[in-house]
Amino acid sequence: MKWFDLHCDTLTACEEKGFSMRSNTRTQLDFLRLREAGASAQCFAVFLDREACEQRGVSPWRRYEQLRDFFFDVLKRNEDVVRPVRTAGELADAARDGAVGAVLTVEGGELLGGGADDGNSEFPVGGAGDENGELHTRLLRMWEDGVRLLTLTWNYENCLGYPNGNGGGLKRAGYEAVACMQELGMVVDVSHLSDRGFWDVMAAAKKPVTASHSCARSLCGHQRNLTDEQLRAIGENGGVVGLNFHAPFLKENGVSGSVEEAVYHLRHIISCAGSEAAAFGSDYDGMQGAPEWGGCEGMPRLIEALSSYFDADTMEKICYRNAVRLLGK
Repeated sequence: MKWFDLHCDTLTACEEKGFSMRSNTRTQLDFLRLREAGASAQCFAVFLDREACEQRGVSPWRRYEQLRDFFFDVLKRNEDVVRPVRTAGELADAARDGAVGAVLTVEGGELLGGGADDGNSEFPVGGAGDENGELHTRLLRMWEDGVRLLTLTWNYENCLGYPNGNGGGLKRAGYEAVACMQELGMVVDVSHLSDRGFWDVMAAAKKPVTASHSCARSLCGHQRNLTDEQLRAIGENGGVVGLNFHAPFLKENGVSGSVEEAVYHLRHIISCAGSEAAAFGSDYDGMQGAPEWGGCEGMPRLIEALSSYFDADTMEKICYRNAVRLLGK
């Protein structure tokens, strides 16, 4: 069965380490393995690590531009295997040509930081509140670049809000970003966001949101996972939760995530949020060790295990239909 994955860090990993995105043995995912494993689409995150930006002497926005350019250059050289897609229609076109759809996303709202290099400063008065301000300008530019999902924070406070494990919520610029993103059609991603920030987003959201790579906190107490109440809220919002394959999110002190643990979490997500809210958000190349079924080449094994618990219609929702819905027409 074809599948759609909402999050990987392979783009940043390959750019930083000089690995081939077409084929290599060092990452958990590459273009040829995606196609061979039956992938319909893969979201590729531009990961904005503030410390890495500081070491390179560039602002988060400039780092975004570097990774964006790398992404499109690599896709142009591999268009026989993978194509950039922005909509469900473009994804269908890529599939007819036998290519995997590649969706550009961003992890970390630092790049929206009011022109400041550190990505943590608030916008100047009149900036975030001005429809022609820097935040709106940058989000529009990202949308035109093809970015279809933005994870508001990573593990640090930024200009939009506070991360998991922190008591803070959305900042003024965070509310501005959510409103602007939803107007554009860019998906708001609450993975990594603090609990208070999560509820701030849900109160402000008028369209479906996602937790692109998270699991169920009642099954594994990791602070990055979602409570049952949060899962229900995403389901009621019409949003989607992408199951994270990283072992510590599946089982406390886990070393290598098992198929059984992944199935357990997906069944629980569906019991809380409904079958239209479940998807994959692997976090490949954002984790130190792959799950027991391996990198993206092992996806058919996971899908086969899930098919023992869910009917064909539910499997299609989990594997790709729910994620495709987020893209829009």
